[in-house]
Amino acid sequence: MNFAVWLFRWPICLLLICIVNFSAVSGPFLFDDFSNLDGLISVDQGTKSALDFVLDGRAGPTGRPVTLATFLWPSEAFPNSPLLFKLTNLIIHLLNTLLVYGVAKMVLRAVGLKSEQAATAAIIAMFFWGVHPINQSAVFLVIQRMTLLMTFFSLMAIFVFIKYRDDLKDPLTFRSLTVILCIGVLGILSLLSKEAGVILPIFLLVIQATIFSQSEKPISRLVCWGVIYLPSLIVVFAFFYWVLFRSNPEFINRDFNMFERALTQSRVMVDYLSQIFIPRLSGSGLFHDDYVVSRSLWNPITTIWAIGFIVFSTVLFVYKRKYWKVASFAALFYLVGHLIESTFLNLELYFEHRNYLPSVGVAIALGYGAVKLKTVFKPLLIIYGLLLAFIGTYNAYSWGELGRIAQLSAMENPTSVRAQVFLARYWGDVGNYKKATDAIKKAIELRPLDGTSHIQLAVHNCINKGSLGDSGLDILANGIHRADFYNLAMSNAAELMVQILKLDACKGYDAKELAVLFLYILDSDKLTGRTSKYNLAFQISQLYLLQRDFAGYMNALERTYQIYPNLQVINLQLKTLFSNELHEDALLYIKRGRGLVSNGRESSVELHHFEKHNLAYSNFLHEKIK
Repeated sequence: MNFAVWLFRWPICLLLICIVNFSAVSGPFLFDDFSNLDGLISVDQGTKSALDFVLDGRAGPTGRPVTLATFLWPSEAFPNSPLLFKLTNLIIHLLNTLLVYGVAKMVLRAVGLKSEQAATAAIIAMFFWGVHPINQSAVFLVIQRMTLLMTFFSLMAIFVFIKYRDDLKDPLTFRSLTVILCIGVLGILSLLSKEAGVILPIFLLVIQATIFSQSEKPISRLVCWGVIYLPSLIVVFAFFYWVLFRSNPEFINRDFNMFERALTQSRVMVDYLSQIFIPRLSGSGLFHDDYVVSRSLWNPITTIWAIGFIVFSTVLFVYKRKYWKVASFAALFYLVGHLIESTFLNLELYFEHRNYLPSVGVAIALGYGAVKLKTVFKPLLIIYGLLLAFIGTYNAYSWGELGRIAQLSAMENPTSVRAQVFLARYWGDVGNYKKATDAIKKAIELRPLDGTSHIQLAVHNCINKGSLGDSGLDILANGIHRADFYNLAMSNAAELMVQILKLDACKGYDAKELAVLFLYILDSDKLTGRTSKYNLAFQISQLYLLQRDFAGYMNALERTYQIYPNLQVINLQLKTLFSNELHEDALLYIKRGRGLVSNGRESSVELHHFEKHNLAYSNFLHEKIK
């Protein structure tokens, strides 16, 4: 007993969680890390202010400025030194595990456990949640600090709500207002870290309706309505308003629609639950683009079963919430936690980091069940804990090096196109172009109508052989003409094709031929997403520049500007006009630039260039008048 008490002290548990996860901090930047953090390069070079970086976030409707502010140190480490970024994420994760411990201990004391039992159960919950593989992608994808901080502020608000709940009873005092203000500020910080933080009031509603459903001293009705009920209603109505009127309900950038996504999420959430209780050594992780979409209630048949399970569980635990307090709390906390990202929004189907906060309730319930377990079964619990720690350690080790991530992802997800493309990029980075080409060919076999993979194959053939071959351009054109989809790597693939041309590093195609193919893609309805269209239009302008086609270059820049108006394009247009002494044609672009400067934020570098062009145009007008 003394050994058990010593083992279950939270500092020891925290150290064990750190040891399990630590090997992953040596891992690389990945995927959205680059697109969201590339502004740090400009901050480090002094061409963009820290405030611009924080307020110019593109990851969600709020821009997530709280999270972006935490990346300002060490800005100079991006994009070459991810270690400090990963260590910071791990530290936030460890703080979150402490909050899980604190919340679990208070919740379990509230349902009647003795202090020692509640502490032991909280330690088990903390350990389970802290080492679980399903939570590790939130920790070691650097940009998922958004999820970490959203969870941190949400758990802090929940902690304050439970800890100082007595201060929210009638009569309300200045201390009561302080607690309410604290919860409100934490909720706003959670929302500005990631939009999923908006569901905090509904989490409080779940706690109030389950753990404190039979409290002898209820909190003030004014607090209930002002902090819980009314905000929860606002969140639900605002969510459905956003889904129906402000988002992209047509899902034109997906191979599924809103209805199909909602159906599929029922199976996804059941799959998440199975992973939480029975973690996998393989088949989980980064890539799930091969997840089967539910096209109807019966296709696949597991869809109707998953929906039935979720509906039955929701009704059951709502009905039994006053009697099965901990189980109802865990189930409803999990379901509410997936309200934003696992229902109707136009998002990817499957990401494990979406379970980071919702799984807290499950962890607390498991801790509660563990201390209630009969002594004869407790050795099984120890074995389960050791197995969980082993899988977590293995998973963290896999995250610790780019080669391991790429090769294991492709091996564990053999039908994932993205996994094969990622593997090809890895082999290309280390100079093994034959293996890179083989991986791209496998991606094309898996999805022959993905046009991006055909362009990537052309890139690897150029790098590997220095030529597309006699029929390479025809093969590329055929792949593009047959394509029904272009994945998110399109921008990078198109840029590489243009860069290879600029370096004169590949035979078999020229700027004119590539421009024709890229224009075909841009004009088709298969390429979706403003960023992809903008980048492709810009690369087309570079192809016209290589041909010294002034009119084509200006037209392509105009099309680029129409997709996304910005000073960078205007500056290129003005530079071209002034270089050709066509000052009289510059008025349109000067007016556009002045409008952008007055209405929005622009980088200091582009603003400086535009001011020079504006001055040059003013001088031209002055000379003309004279």
